[in-house]
Amino acid sequence: ISKMGKLKVDIDPKYSRYASEISAIPSKYDSLRVSKTFCNNRNCVSLIKVENFDWVLKRYMRPIFINSLIYTFIRPNKAIRAYRYAKRLLEMGIDTPYPVAYMATYRFGLFDIGYFISEYSSYRQLYETDSLSETDRKKLYRAFAEFTADLHRKRICHPDYNPGNILWGRTGDGEFKFMLVDINRLSFGKRSVRPYIKSLAEEHLPANLLEDYCAIMGYDLKMAESVIMQKRRHNARKMRLKELLGLKRKQE
Repeated sequence: ISKMGKLKVDIDPKYSRYASEISAIPSKYDSLRVSKTFCNNRNCVSLIKVENFDWVLKRYMRPIFINSLIYTFIRPNKAIRAYRYAKRLLEMGIDTPYPVAYMATYRFGLFDIGYFISEYSSYRQLYETDSLSETDRKKLYRAFAEFTADLHRKRICHPDYNPGNILWGRTGDGEFKFMLVDINRLSFGKRSVRPYIKSLAEEHLPANLLEDYCAIMGYDLKMAESVIMQKRRHNARKMRLKELLGLKRKQE
């Protein structure tokens, strides 16, 4: 890792020759060659052109002060985790877009904004299945259940396991393959079954996922359904609380 003034950069050796172009991205952020913006809410995810490469750049929102302290002195920031976790996933045989670099800017000695760059993948989100026949869609969902089981057998848990963070594609022989994105909150090494089942509580995942997953893993379906319902109730309470707090702020 090199420190460049108020900037910290770590670049994968594959792209080390482009260190100057990559390191300039935070200072030239507003003038980058952006081909497409995938998301621009709390964080901004864009497809950018650097030299002859199409890269996906994720710019994380500036954290609140307490989190700046945490990311400076206690815990790696989101960009660092995304970069390191991508390398770890690939080493473990789980696909994710190849990590190019991460950058972190600092103000007054404290972490300010993080950037993560990965290679662009033409894989589609799990939402996007309209082009498939019903038969192929069933094959896709079955393959996804097997992918999920493999992920959990390797003790990898994705807390935001929703169709937007799961990409799919096909090999030359028609086999379905998957990639994970938005990986900075992954956890590794959990031993209890419950966290993995809880990660399947997202209501927009394929309808038969839990049943297929339990059959593959040898889990009791009723037990898993109970865990899912508890998690969804917890999520609903959390959402109501956020809405109430949001309403209170508006009233203040």
